[in-house]
Amino acid sequence: YPRLVKLFYANLDNSTSCVANSFVLGNPISITPELIAETLGIPNSGITHFNDVEKLEALGICLEQPNFNPIMNVTSSHLPIATRIILLLVTNTLLPREGSHTLPSERDLKFVACVKNGTLVNLPYLIINHMLSRPNHIPYPMLLSRIFASLNLDIPDDELSVKPSHK
Repeated sequence: YPRLVKLFYANLDNSTSCVANSFVLGNPISITPELIAETLGIPNSGITHFNDVEKLEALGICLEQPNFNPIMNVTSSHLPIATRIILLLVTNTLLPREGSHTLPSERDLKFVACVKNGTLVNLPYLIINHMLSRPNHIPYPMLLSRIFASLNLDIPDDELSVKPSHK
């Protein structure tokens, strides 16, 4: 539901709590980490921020090298192939962002390090915070569409027809 996803983000409340509140077709929508976990069938547990993950430790895990220059600017080309694939999943799917994916952020590297060393990350919590922190970006359109469908909203039939865009 591309138009409904845009409406959701256009009406999204600026919130400091971990709940995405909005309106779609006159219906209040409240998306919580619990709802995302239930929709995706994933746990709603694990770390909710990366403050406890040391940057240098994360760099070492990502680079798979004990000895590295701690002040170097890491690009995706510095990373081993498997780590690069995890980074692409993080920056394109899990916490999608616009712009270059060549220069990973500190948060991206810490997330990748957690994935590589088996630290459980609370993805539903991170998704909500990501939704709330991206004012000019519209992440998770498929997830939101699944949530809208599960909420039994009265969605007009013409919302289902997605017309291909001709560029």
